[in-house]
Amino acid sequence: MPRKKMFNRKPHTIPMKQPSWLRRLSPITVIYAIAIPLCLLFIYRIGYLICPDTKTYFDALISLQNGGIDQWRTPVYPLFLGCIEFVLGDQIQFVVTSVFDIPQGVPIYFEQITGSDSSLVAYSVVGIQFFVFLISLFYFYKIARLLTRSERGSVVFTLLYLFAILISEANNCLITESFSLSAIIFFLYSFVQSIKKDSNSYAIAVLFWSLFLVFLRPSFLFIPCCALFLGLCLLFAKKYRRAAFKNIVVSCITILAMSVYCCQFKNVYGVFSPTSVSVINQYWIASQDGIIDPNEITDNALRTDVQDLPKPRGEGKKWLIKRHGAEKINSMVANANELNREQYLKNIWKRFKTASGNSMIHCTNDTVIFYLIQQAIGVELRLEIFMMLLYVVLIFYWRKSRPNEELFYLILIVLLSASNWIVSVLGAPNDFSRLLMANVPLFFLLAADLVIRFSQHVAWRKRKNQAKVAADQ
Repeated sequence: MPRKKMFNRKPHTIPMKQPSWLRRLSPITVIYAIAIPLCLLFIYRIGYLICPDTKTYFDALISLQNGGIDQWRTPVYPLFLGCIEFVLGDQIQFVVTSVFDIPQGVPIYFEQITGSDSSLVAYSVVGIQFFVFLISLFYFYKIARLLTRSERGSVVFTLLYLFAILISEANNCLITESFSLSAIIFFLYSFVQSIKKDSNSYAIAVLFWSLFLVFLRPSFLFIPCCALFLGLCLLFAKKYRRAAFKNIVVSCITILAMSVYCCQFKNVYGVFSPTSVSVINQYWIASQDGIIDPNEITDNALRTDVQDLPKPRGEGKKWLIKRHGAEKINSMVANANELNREQYLKNIWKRFKTASGNSMIHCTNDTVIFYLIQQAIGVELRLEIFMMLLYVVLIFYWRKSRPNEELFYLILIVLLSASNWIVSVLGAPNDFSRLLMANVPLFFLLAADLVIRFSQHVAWRKRKNQAKVAADQ
């Protein structure tokens, strides 16, 4: 019997294990798969939050509609609120919830909104703030990815940043904090891309976000100043000279626009400033530090009001400016600071130490679980100071070993963070966690860069030592 012909069989192969569907998802998909449900949950459960400053933005809208400059707020956020009201055809109505009487008998009202139409406007504002915040997460991830070159690490730090801002409830508040956080990221990304690519489109984006930020919160005037400084430095690098010149022009346009606005404000209110809030803050600082001596005040009516006004109340100081004018109060504070210059400098140092001990995550509401998380994390702002000082050294150390684009990001982040610290400590009496909240995305970007690069360096050293041991054997 002939033997059966053996058929050639293919060798048996073990099928490769297919990656799970989670691993097949792109990093951005993972981020938004977590971020969108969480944001919807916060909109549904927290809704909108009315802060003490909220009504001032709606009052500023009325001033703008009447063709005037508002004394307390710059126009970006009020105009945004006005657009929402115009589209919906409704206006927010406020109702008095409590009254505070200062000794002179002039009441100051604390108000909340009322009515379903007002709630619709408020929820629309919050929804748009969350939407813009979600867009900013994409650019936050792109910057983190470029700095760290780690896909997984960038996702982790983007999600950490997401959780920190959600816990702060900044996006739920009808004030400028939410847009400040998002616009800082947009500006940072646009500026570096405009330098890297010498792009007119990105230069226009830098101009837009610069104007948006400084007219959103005047304290952000340091942003075009930082861009101007970095642009002037880059003029010495032939490769980036043309792009640097464009950004210098953009920064000058922004600073000029704010200067023109301040001139107009001076014509109306007598002070070269974008708002009278800075006058309130300077008076508040001088008052709580005991620098103002009523005996040095020549105006009898002003002296009486300064003596009688309760020191802890910022609202009363606003009343004082309305009664006597911003120019007179500003002049009084400037004279007091000049007469007590040594004490003035010591008080700056005291505020700096106070600010550094504040929590980095600022909770705008008294939600118990968020407060407990904040206390459990316990990250104080002094950690950010340490991070900035460390990166001043690291940037100098890396100046020849890291790509220019990465160095531009790191330098600008440090400049923006340090400038915000200077402005906040010099210009505000307290509430430093809220005022420095715009530094939170910048801090998380530096933390991502430091942690991931350090872990990569440790892993590299470990592999190197293992290879050396194997070679010796």
